[in-house]
Amino acid sequence: MLNYVQPGKRLAIYNSSSTATLLAGVPVVVSGHIRIPIVNISPLSWGEASAEEVFNLPAKASDTWNDGDTLYWDPNNGWLTSNGETAGVVLAGASVPMSVSVAGQQTVTAGKAAGVTTANVELIDHNAEAIIPQATITAPAALTSSAPAAQTAEAAPAGGTGAAAGGWDTAAHRDAAIAAINANEADVATLITELTAVQADVAALRTTVAALRTALIAAGVIAGS
Repeated sequence: MLNYVQPGKRLAIYNSSSTATLLAGVPVVVSGHIRIPIVNISPLSWGEASAEEVFNLPAKASDTWNDGDTLYWDPNNGWLTSNGETAGVVLAGASVPMSVSVAGQQTVTAGKAAGVTTANVELIDHNAEAIIPQATITAPAALTSSAPAAQTAEAAPAGGTGAAAGGWDTAAHRDAAIAAINANEADVATLITELTAVQADVAALRTTVAALRTALIAAGVIAGS
């Protein structure tokens, strides 16, 4: 392929600081992910950084997680955490097994227990779909209109004479029948009004869902069509 550039596991990153050096092995936040310099990168210089490989990094002692769990980097504290809703965290990758010493013997552990202060993480592929912390996605606003109230239909005029319901043989019976018809019409008008409000709610929900889909595509959570 004439347009092929490189495998992508390691990428060039630029140190835009004029004073600070990016240290090898210390995560650098790049657009919501982390990359880890392979060598020290001097101020205002380019250097190579890993985008996908496995690293052992400081971890929040009180957190616990299992093999394969999504991990985040907390740049404010300089550690991995399993809490994606912590303010300021960015996606790091997935937990992978690590070797630990137990009673002087090396063994492998799949997850992280409380008190452990380092952990292995496989950096997320920057070309794969990102797992975005729930707190960064805005849920659709709750709709305020209520569903249509239950309607009780009035009895239709039965016709007939005498005291029969809806009878038209006397002025009183006629007026009662007309009142029943008018009540039915009022109920229909109320139902139409409420159905119109529901229709507006559905339109608002469609707009909100479309906006949410756009945000998810922009964040890389789902693929655009």
